[in-house]
Amino acid sequence: MLSHLTLKQAVRHFTSPSSASHSLRELPLLLSPVQLADILALSSTSTNIKLLDASYHVPLRLRTPSTPASLKEKIRMAFGVGASDQLDVEPPHIKKYLEENDDEVPGSLLRDAKREFELGDRIQGSQFFDLSTIRDILKSQPLISPAPEDFAEFMNDLSIKNTDHIIVYDTLGTQTSPRAWSLLRLMGHQNISILDGGLPAWRRANLPVVPTTASSSSSTESPASTDPSDSYTPDFQPTRVRDYQDILRGVVDLMQTNCPVIIDVRPPERHMGMGIEPLHTTKKYGTIPGSINIHWREFLDPSTNTILAPLEIIRVLKAPGRRIDLDRDIVVFGNDAISASVVQLCLEVLGKTEGVSVYEGGWSEWAGQDASPTTRKGY
Repeated sequence: MLSHLTLKQAVRHFTSPSSASHSLRELPLLLSPVQLADILALSSTSTNIKLLDASYHVPLRLRTPSTPASLKEKIRMAFGVGASDQLDVEPPHIKKYLEENDDEVPGSLLRDAKREFELGDRIQGSQFFDLSTIRDILKSQPLISPAPEDFAEFMNDLSIKNTDHIIVYDTLGTQTSPRAWSLLRLMGHQNISILDGGLPAWRRANLPVVPTTASSSSSTESPASTDPSDSYTPDFQPTRVRDYQDILRGVVDLMQTNCPVIIDVRPPERHMGMGIEPLHTTKKYGTIPGSINIHWREFLDPSTNTILAPLEIIRVLKAPGRRIDLDRDIVVFGNDAISASVVQLCLEVLGKTEGVSVYEGGWSEWAGQDASPTTRKGY
């Protein structure tokens, strides 16, 4: 962790006029609430620091679940559902189950992140980074990254420049902000930090939040520039993502010694083909052949929702039955890109900045394709 003096020097360097062409990250990747408070105080007259709320809740319309036959009787017994009920078509009881056992973003099934941002409190100077719209609208999966030119438009709307240092957080801990970090890194933005523990950690530190109306006048928010030289220019990094065909080819090449390690970050019961799938479009259960299961929540401190220390991350990766080889390329997938990005972030915390990619379509895409091979380890 940077000392207060070192942090002050980094902020002064980054916010000075001469730092406009500086491309290396000077601030820590993970910030504590106190560090962020210091940064905001030291940079109060600068527009080079941009603070983004990257909260995201999976829309309810996307969470109509599909259930293996082996689980339907269990759910009927748990909720008193009659045998004639169509669990995959009329899912109120399974929605209740998901609300209580939601894996991707627990407790968020009926929440609207943008509305909460517009009506609730926030850290002063925040803007909303809307993951539900910063995506490829031509794809059926909700979190596929947009084309670079479309991403540039989103960034210009937020008055963000290539030289800005972006700090992201979310309202749940460190759960959806890593997706914003991953997307920004995909587009070549290097100067990014994450408020570790998010808004809950900020509140626990008794640091101030302000209503939306008060925050709108913050100095970190500025009107969109009309100067063409200020336009955001992405530098797309294609090796940071994989698509369906990439993974399909990888499964065929699993016997080769140089094939990537595939990490499935979903819960163990879903990896084994025995759990409820959150999408009704799911045609298959289990996992991608050859993948290793490490639930993404193992990388978070359960009491604070903060990222584990590097040594603890290594212990998770090297546990018996896993022993992830960090010298090989790694592909991470979850139900979608949200949970996979948490693990991609943790690997970067360890210093693995290259050779880690996210399969953005994730299981929601893989299990919806007839051609996808799967394995069910629970059978």
